[in-house]
Amino acid sequence: MIPTKEPTQVVAGDTAKWTATYQDYPASGGWALSYSIKNADNAFVFDATASGNDFSVSVDTTKWAPGRYMLFGFVSNGTERHVVMSGALQVLPNLAGTDPYDGRSHNRRVFDNIKAVLEGRASKDVMEYQIGGRALKKTPLADLMRFRDYYASLVMREEGTEPKFSGARFD
Repeated sequence: MIPTKEPTQVVAGDTAKWTATYQDYPASGGWALSYSIKNADNAFVFDATASGNDFSVSVDTTKWAPGRYMLFGFVSNGTERHVVMSGALQVLPNLAGTDPYDGRSHNRRVFDNIKAVLEGRASKDVMEYQIGGRALKKTPLADLMRFRDYYASLVMREEGTEPKFSGARFD
């Protein structure tokens, strides 16, 4: 079944289809509907086709990179143009491809990296050193522990595993 409104997520590589109805701007009244999706790295523009009073959309998303975009819809009749919709659009990765995929959220990746740093520090007690005029100073352990706890709480909230009590430590 083809949806009757703009999607909030699509899979890169799929054909995205939907119909749209804008009663004040019917296709039969000479209005054309176009869409634009944009984020900081990409922008794509595509047109809907008239279908009676409605508009039909079928767009190939093969070239769309995964990420969060803004989707804008606008109608025009040659002399006027109006934005009729805008909203977030999540383009999900094409899992049928051969590219690696890390399905962890940003918060989970940061949390896992902080834990790896802490594990690597377990056998090293030098906080800073200098070699040939170049210095390296490590993040204080107390800061790493605070970051770990902060990101642990974000991950637990995302994954629905937040404890029902306060004062918990996260390892």
